[in-house]
Amino acid sequence: MITKGSSFFNRSMHGGIPKDEQRSQVMIDLCEHRMSISEIALALNCSESVVRSLIAIPYRFSSPLGPIIPSSNLDPMRSRIVPRNERVAVMKSAPRSSEFIAQQLERSAQSFAREVRQWLCSFEASDADRKLVINDAGLLLDQAPLDSDGTYLIDNIRAVTEILAIWRPKTSHSADRDFVTVVSPWLAVWIRFWITDPNICNRALDLEYAHFGAKAQTAA
Repeated sequence: MITKGSSFFNRSMHGGIPKDEQRSQVMIDLCEHRMSISEIALALNCSESVVRSLIAIPYRFSSPLGPIIPSSNLDPMRSRIVPRNERVAVMKSAPRSSEFIAQQLERSAQSFAREVRQWLCSFEASDADRKLVINDAGLLLDQAPLDSDGTYLIDNIRAVTEILAIWRPKTSHSADRDFVTVVSPWLAVWIRFWITDPNICNRALDLEYAHFGAKAQTAA
């Protein structure tokens, strides 16, 4: 389950403040569709505290100028206010080697792969079916629209529609749908909602596809 303590759950990995605000709007819209906090948390594989925290974003009081931080390491008593856009620019300008970036990506992918594994193992299913779910979810993610920065686009209308379709299917035969058909789009939706970097998602799914594939082969 995704919590604030999840190792991959930080702004640098899931797109920063603008993405948080978009996630917040999706959750608010789901509430307006009469989904409870617990239902939203279950649909998006996260803790209820995360849902409440994101829903509260538009209602929090915060200075538009941002926090006050020391202007000099030599004189911590001298402070200045750093606007949000300046803080983001400073973080982006810090040089990082390709090796460092690759290591960060791999660590995040491995951590997220564990989240995928724990979620899939919470269902009663065979490892072969879990492997099929991962494959189908990957195909759905390949078709997902990207933002201008190459991350998955969080569109609140599309996200709400997808989540409601999974959580409250209109078909009268929904109970007869097989495991892979139900869980594949569900997995793709919550992956894209939290981890907007396709590189992390693809690597995490590759790791779990190999994991469940090996387990299924051993069982056979």
